[in-house]
Amino acid sequence: MKLRSAKDIRTKFYEGKWRCHREIKLAQEQLGDEIIFEALYGVFIDPDIDEEQFEIQHQAGHCLLKLLPKCKGNLVELIKDSLLVWNRSVEELPWYFFKQFGKKDILVAIEEIEHNYKLKDSENKKLRTYKYWLCADDEYLNSTIEAKYKI
Repeated sequence: MKLRSAKDIRTKFYEGKWRCHREIKLAQEQLGDEIIFEALYGVFIDPDIDEEQFEIQHQAGHCLLKLLPKCKGNLVELIKDSLLVWNRSVEELPWYFFKQFGKKDILVAIEEIEHNYKLKDSENKKLRTYKYWLCADDEYLNSTIEAKYKI
């Protein structure tokens, strides 16, 4: 199967046949950051999986942080879209956004979501969790992420 889309990559990822360091990195080199981001981020917004699938989200988050594909999306939309399926125990998604956008932009996006959207209790809880994963100062977050993911 020749992979051409984020969905193709995500399917292989769900099947457990692809590892971050090898197959996904190679796909990133061949297909570019946009498709890899879409494939990995898609794990956090896919309505066909449920938020209890910690391990698959943890692996996708690990790959996001290890490979750091560029993200051109609107941060408000990216965070809001993740609130339905994202497992709050997976710190890698907020940390990835921190590496791409910075803490200040994330907090501004969260504030915009809180003020402009009617959210369920579970979504509000997840926004608070985003803040929790980013509560340390930037230097500490950067050093923690770099040490843990060797980036």
